[in-house]
Amino acid sequence: MTVVEQQDPVSNLKSLPPASKPNRKLRMWLAFAIVVLQLGIMYGPGTFAQITTAPAGNENNGLVESSIVDNPQVVLNSKLLGPLVGTLLLLIWWVVFSGASWKSRLIGPVLITGIGWVTWQLMHSTMLFAFVMFIVPSATTACVLTLFFCRNVRYPRRCVIALGVLSLVCGIWTMIRMDGVDGDLNAEFNWRWARTAEQKFLSTQAKLPLVESNTVAKATLDIQPSDWPEFRGSRRDGIIRNTRIKTDWSGGLPELWRRRIGPGWSSFSVVGDTIFTQEQRGEFEVVAAYDSQTGAEIWVQKNKTRFKESISGVGPRATPTFADGCLFSTGANGAVHCLDPTSGDVIWCRDMIKDTAAPVPMWGFSSSPLVYEGVVVVFAGGSGAKSLIAYDALTGEIRWTAGKGYMSYSSVHLANLHGVPQILLMTEVGLASFKPDSGEQLWLHAWPLGGGSARIIQPAIFGNDILIGTGYGLGTRRISVEFNDGQWSPKEIWTSHALKPYFNDFVIEGNFVFGFDKNIFTCIDLETGKRMWKRGRYGHGQVLLVADQKLLIVLAEKGDLVLLEANSKRHTELHRFKAVQGKSWNHPVIANGKLFVRNGIEAVCFDLSPQSVEE
Repeated sequence: MTVVEQQDPVSNLKSLPPASKPNRKLRMWLAFAIVVLQLGIMYGPGTFAQITTAPAGNENNGLVESSIVDNPQVVLNSKLLGPLVGTLLLLIWWVVFSGASWKSRLIGPVLITGIGWVTWQLMHSTMLFAFVMFIVPSATTACVLTLFFCRNVRYPRRCVIALGVLSLVCGIWTMIRMDGVDGDLNAEFNWRWARTAEQKFLSTQAKLPLVESNTVAKATLDIQPSDWPEFRGSRRDGIIRNTRIKTDWSGGLPELWRRRIGPGWSSFSVVGDTIFTQEQRGEFEVVAAYDSQTGAEIWVQKNKTRFKESISGVGPRATPTFADGCLFSTGANGAVHCLDPTSGDVIWCRDMIKDTAAPVPMWGFSSSPLVYEGVVVVFAGGSGAKSLIAYDALTGEIRWTAGKGYMSYSSVHLANLHGVPQILLMTEVGLASFKPDSGEQLWLHAWPLGGGSARIIQPAIFGNDILIGTGYGLGTRRISVEFNDGQWSPKEIWTSHALKPYFNDFVIEGNFVFGFDKNIFTCIDLETGKRMWKRGRYGHGQVLLVADQKLLIVLAEKGDLVLLEANSKRHTELHRFKAVQGKSWNHPVIANGKLFVRNGIEAVCFDLSPQSVEE
């Protein structure tokens, strides 16, 4: 009898050549689900907000309710939260549910963490937000896709390939620089070795025209009615009065001059033939004076400081103020200067951080100085009733501090309500009013913001009523300020979600408000807050009103200049042309028959002179 010896199948399997062993399979479906969830968290709110806020036409839609995702802060948070959630879930998947060997489950996270640490050390300094918003999700997605497409590769080698792809992706990111984002948080990337606009400006600065020192007028400058002496004009409302402009923009406007300029989001102030602005030049934050006729540099006052952050970029944010024969400026790191406007010589200088113990805000100090009755008032954001600080215009001595708001990128605003001059300030608390001479608070309209959010734009005053614009999906509110028996009482008239300006100021023409509902140009009824139309896609731009001709001039976010009718019935675009290259958040200015436009790259002057106005 033949005895057949039974063989152990496990022993047989162990004796097989390595190539014939079953390949280890990973449970990839869960990893794919996590990647989809990660991308959904990152881009879902922004995409949904764009879809739900698309203009439906010129019809009157009434009060428009906004969703919670119709909020720049929510969109930013979602782009940061998605990668964090996705990375955590993928780590749990790998360790618990992937089906990888235990050796790989333990070693893999250590190696990935090491690659991440090396990437953090080698990446460009502008990539702080990009590390979470772009590097992490691209790296994790690349790993998952590699593991899937290499599923037929033998298991250990498959993991090595995935780590190699991860290293390659992270290595490419270390060669990239982020040059900020637009208003919708779309990033602009360049190779880190490519010269920035600031570096190009500095390398050619010596070749740019200069006004010879002996030609600079030393006489005291006096403000004329057609000048533009401070942020958004003498009333800070973006309205040009008693002026008519050229309306035939066929083929663009006559260009008087164009020059490179240092980065920053300041606007211009204009007095006579001199224009003033603020910019960054290497390690120096500067206030610069230019000749309005030629664009030639007259003088530069330098302060060795540099503010930078990777979202909106480097440079100062505020606009110089001309008043009482002096020029006043606020630097992004808190320096307040009083300068001789004919030479740039420093008359006095203060440091708001030392004076109020306030921290530098995330986006830098942005409050353009307000000068009234011998005091210079700026937002500081200090604790202990030091939200505002007022300096003596002649000496720089502290006159008073007041207020409890910590967050604001809006500038202090002068109002005259019921015949009483007062200073208005918008913060995360709401809208507050103060006496100019003492800082005593007259009244407060509470409209609190949460989550570290801040108000940015200017209040708009008409009669004894005020419009407060707020982004973050909150909209615009009209309040009426009553004054009876010595008591101030601000009352809400309406709140509309039809106009939700983030950092884009609006203008009032008659009974209508024209401005940006996020990134779409909009008109609403001043009496009711109802939408009249929502049509113009100009990104996150800025607007001026030429009151005598009922015309609107919009500087679009991508640098186009647009001429519109201030028409409440329909959106009517008359002309449009490219004015400047690159992201343009700075407010345009009209003064003395000229239109001045700048961004963080270049400045240009166009002719709108009265002699070219059509009869």
